[in-house]
Amino acid sequence: MYMDIPLEKIITQDNVRQDFNKDALKGLAQSIINVGLLQPVIVSDNGDETYTLLVGHRRFEAARLAEVKAIRAIVFEDSESKLALQLIENLQRENLNPIEEALAYKKILEEEGLTQEELAAKLGRPQPNIANTLRLLKLPPFIQTMLVNGSIKQGHGKVLLQLKDPEKQQQWADKAFQDK
Repeated sequence: MYMDIPLEKIITQDNVRQDFNKDALKGLAQSIINVGLLQPVIVSDNGDETYTLLVGHRRFEAARLAEVKAIRAIVFEDSESKLALQLIENLQRENLNPIEEALAYKKILEEEGLTQEELAAKLGRPQPNIANTLRLLKLPPFIQTMLVNGSIKQGHGKVLLQLKDPEKQQQWADKAFQDK
């Protein structure tokens, strides 16, 4: 069901994507001002006249930036995993960085009690890809940061996992960054 919902009635939480391009967000806000929101967000009804935003965090933030009072939304009532829905939306629209993707997989596996095989089937991805992405969370924080900011690629992270010494991992990560 479609509804126009006041922005202050929408709760944002558990967004898979942690980082938004500020310039792109401003551009989207200007587009909303000029022509309106072309695609509704997806929310779930909390049963207390509030809604939780499931899909469309960028559109929601841009609408807030554009200072609109209400946003067109689809109220989600399906039994399908809400976390998986958010992840699928983000994977289809714009690439998550490898650590955001790994954290999202981990959260869905823990909260939904799925196996990696079940998650892979739900997302339409090979199970080894899920497993390899999750392994990136075993890297030291400084290398995870390099993956987040794009200093090194996911393939570099997978190779660095083979090294057990964090100093060696740092040396090779720095070398991969310099050779880029």
